[in-house]
Amino acid sequence: VPLAGNRPGEAVEVQCFAPSASADLLLVRRNRPVDASTVTLWNVREEEATATFHGEFRIEVGHRFTLEADLPSRWIIDSVVSSPATALADWSLSDAADRRRTLSLRLAQPLAPDRPLRVTIVGRLKHHNAGDRLTREQMRFVEFRNTADPRPLYGLRAEEGLRLQLRDSDDSKA
Repeated sequence: VPLAGNRPGEAVEVQCFAPSASADLLLVRRNRPVDASTVTLWNVREEEATATFHGEFRIEVGHRFTLEADLPSRWIIDSVVSSPATALADWSLSDAADRRRTLSLRLAQPLAPDRPLRVTIVGRLKHHNAGDRLTREQMRFVEFRNTADPRPLYGLRAEEGLRLQLRDSDDSKA
């Protein structure tokens, strides 16, 4: 029977009233989401669209040595930088599958309650030209798995001479 409301540092006492009584105990670490605060800035130019993602990640308990994000396959990642700079061991980008790719960040120092992580990711949308419509899916850029960001922020800027037209419709074109 799972214990309700258990917290780190709590104790549970079990009393057995017969010599043959026993208790089985199974400890399982709950997979809590990583707390995130994110800002994504898009810059639309005549011949390309770029995005810069800034994220700060925190965890209440435990350690995490990897973070993974999904992104549409048309995005090219130009750089991934961490703060502190030594926190990121390396990063990799998977091959496209179902028009999605996975960005994996392997940390040299684990994300821990006393060690938050800041990450900046810069990318560009390949084969983008002025007049192309960007779908909501394409504009998602990076979405980190198993994270909770209650208020992600977004910014959108167009090069001088370009006009942005935003639509919220069934086909989710922007």
